[in-house]
Amino acid sequence: MSIDPKSKVYIQSFKVKFHEIDVAGVMFFANIFPHIHDVYEDFMHELGWSLKDLSGCGYLLPIVHAEVDYKLPFEYQMTVDLILSVTKIKSVNFTTTYKCIGPHSQIHAQAQLIHCCISAESGKSCSLPIGLRSSLSEYVVADG
Repeated sequence: MSIDPKSKVYIQSFKVKFHEIDVAGVMFFANIFPHIHDVYEDFMHELGWSLKDLSGCGYLLPIVHAEVDYKLPFEYQMTVDLILSVTKIKSVNFTTTYKCIGPHSQIHAQAQLIHCCISAESGKSCSLPIGLRSSLSEYVVADG
């Protein structure tokens, strides 16, 4: 739940809930995405760039690419630390990378999202706002 400016990451924890697991007793693969997006939304808000405020200024940041590599299962009631880092900033998009760390500091999954800046009015891609680019650049790490 906090930005760590020394390590340039945002960290938030969650616990795997009963409704997220499948018959095998592990979290269904798609259920990681809401957790990842929650962390992203909270990170942007804490940076001072809430998604609601951005849309009010005429910008949208849709996800244009999402991927997850699963290393270990997520089990019921497991506490997971989700670590967000910014790994790339381009003129119209940026990439966030996520590490899902379980007990014993093991990586259970790694994810990546690419967000493209588009004009809410035209629906076409546009440059990231300068202030947003500046805020994100303070948290860029090489290869998350």
